[in-house]
Amino acid sequence: MVPYINRAGKFAGNSSRLNPLVGVVMALSAVAPAWGKPATAKDTLLNAVQAFRQAVRANVTAGYGIAEERTTDTQVNARGTRVRYQPERVKFWFSGNECLTKQYSLVRPPVLFQSALRKNGVLIHFRRYSMGLKLGAPQVTVGSGILPNMTNDLRPIVWTYHRITEISSVMEPDSQFFLIAARQSAATVKKEGAGIIVKFKYPPDPPNFFGEKCVIDFDLSVGGMVTSFHHMYDELDAGHKRMIEVDTIKTKWRNASGCWLPTTRTLESHYWENGKDRGFTRTNIRFIKFVLAPLHRGALSVKNLGIPEGTFVDDTVHQELYHFTTASAARMFGAVAPGPPHPQKGGK
Repeated sequence: MVPYINRAGKFAGNSSRLNPLVGVVMALSAVAPAWGKPATAKDTLLNAVQAFRQAVRANVTAGYGIAEERTTDTQVNARGTRVRYQPERVKFWFSGNECLTKQYSLVRPPVLFQSALRKNGVLIHFRRYSMGLKLGAPQVTVGSGILPNMTNDLRPIVWTYHRITEISSVMEPDSQFFLIAARQSAATVKKEGAGIIVKFKYPPDPPNFFGEKCVIDFDLSVGGMVTSFHHMYDELDAGHKRMIEVDTIKTKWRNASGCWLPTTRTLESHYWENGKDRGFTRTNIRFIKFVLAPLHRGALSVKNLGIPEGTFVDDTVHQELYHFTTASAARMFGAVAPGPPHPQKGGK
């Protein structure tokens, strides 16, 4: 029996914890070789880890949690080294692909400086712009909830379980990664203990490209989740400067009745320009709470974003400008496809 989260938010199915070896056997028997060709050892390993991850991730449908982030941003330039330290707390609620996140400073009392709600194909983003130690005027944008598959930011775009457990925000989704990227001739796949390690190594192609390397460690003992991600890219930018960027992500996981949840995650990006160190960014994320359960009615609502009355709203979905009121909250969720332009209301 495949385990799942029932309507009460409880784990159901096999009462024992999901054995990774059993999962792999199920995956091998359920996944046919691609395009009807005989499976190679590489195909077999990729099919196994893909199906295992899919089964484990499908167990989780809804939940909420709290994460504490501590980011250190170190920049090196002609004026010396500048270090910025920014601690914050993130509260998140999700149901499927819908999600509400609220980010607070860790000063006393805590200050809400950013929140976002993705629902019904719409993304509402409320923020108070940070200007040094001061906060700027609050603003709200309403746009399409369609998210990019890849970003330059290692942090989750939205805090749903699906996004938190993806391979990396800088990589393709699982479906594309296992179908195309991991099966290229430049990729190697091998099993080391409970780990399935996928490596890419693209050779230099001067004068603009000097190579790319990527190593991803899927751990079958923790539901096929990624425990280590390392990516290096070396190229000339538009200004003919040789830029090297190295990104690493390390995550620890815990078993919650067969559902694997993150406990800590460390994200680092290091940069070099023409051989000179230009600094790095490190974010340590500690998941203080992570609960799998259905959300109460109204949890994913505009009123929970904390938007002050009268905040200026730039609504690109409905092509309108207005000031936020509780009464106007419902208008934010309509058809994503914009209709004819409306007269501007409340514009500045």
